[in-house]
Amino acid sequence: MDERRRFQVAYSLLPFGKPGVDKALLTYAGSPEAVFSDTTLKNLPLLPLTLKLALESKERLLREADEILEKALKLGCDMAFYGETDYPHRLTFCDDAPVFVFYKGKPVLNAPRVLSIVGTRKPTPGGREWTEAIVAGLAKRVPDLVVVSGLAYGIDITAHIAALNQGLPTVAVLAHGLDTLYPAAHYHTAEALQATGCLLSELKPGTAAEPWRFLQRNRIVAGVSDACIVVESGEKGGSLNTASRAFEYGRPVYSRPGRPTDSRSKGNNNL
Repeated sequence: MDERRRFQVAYSLLPFGKPGVDKALLTYAGSPEAVFSDTTLKNLPLLPLTLKLALESKERLLREADEILEKALKLGCDMAFYGETDYPHRLTFCDDAPVFVFYKGKPVLNAPRVLSIVGTRKPTPGGREWTEAIVAGLAKRVPDLVVVSGLAYGIDITAHIAALNQGLPTVAVLAHGLDTLYPAAHYHTAEALQATGCLLSELKPGTAAEPWRFLQRNRIVAGVSDACIVVESGEKGGSLNTASRAFEYGRPVYSRPGRPTDSRSKGNNNL
C-alpha cells in the first residue's frame, strides 16, 4: 500500500480543533510523515492537547487509514490530498477546508470556471425552468463551465441534469461516504455525471448522512466554486448557508428574485 497515502489519510483523522491548524502544521513540518515523526511538536504551545495526544497514536491511526484505503479502493474511489494536482485548488483559500477528499469520476474542479447552483428541495415550476434556462444559456457562453451542487431534490438535481443535458461537467458534493448514495432516487444521475464530472466527499466510506453533515458539506460546495447562485430558498433554507459560506470566502453570490408572496423565495429575496 502507498505509504504516502497512508500517512495522508492518518493525518486527516487527527483532531485539529480550530480551522487552519491542519494546513499550518503541514507548512511547519513539510508533510504528514514529518508531522508524525517530529517529536518536538508536542512542545509547541499553540497545539491543542487532544492533537498532541493523538500524534502519539500513530500506529492506531495508520491501521485505521489502511482500513479506509482498502474500502475506498474496493469502491473505485480516487483520493486527493491538500496541494496535490487533483485537489480542488480553490479550497486552498478556505481555512476550514478538508485536507483530504474522496471522489468517483473525473477530477474536474480545477477547471477555469466553476459555478455552484443551489436552492430549495421544493421549488416552484418557475424555479426549475429558470435553472434549466440559466444552465443552457451559460453552456453557450461558457462552454468550459463546471456546475456544482449537492444532488438533493429540487434545484440541486435540476442543475445537475441541466448540466448533463447541455454537455457540461457537473460535480455532486455529498454529505456521506461514497459507499452509499442519498437520495437513492438520484442513483442514475449520480452514475451518469461520473463520465465527465464526479461525486465528491470529504467523508470516509461508511460515514452515514446525518442532518448536520449537510451543513458541513455546504462549505465545500461554496469553496470549490468561483461563484454561487441561489435560485429559490425559504427564509431558513440550507442553500442560504451555502451562500453565507461563499460570501465568507469572498466569492460572488447571486440570487434570483422571486415573488414577494412566495415563501419559497423569501430567502433568496432577502439576499
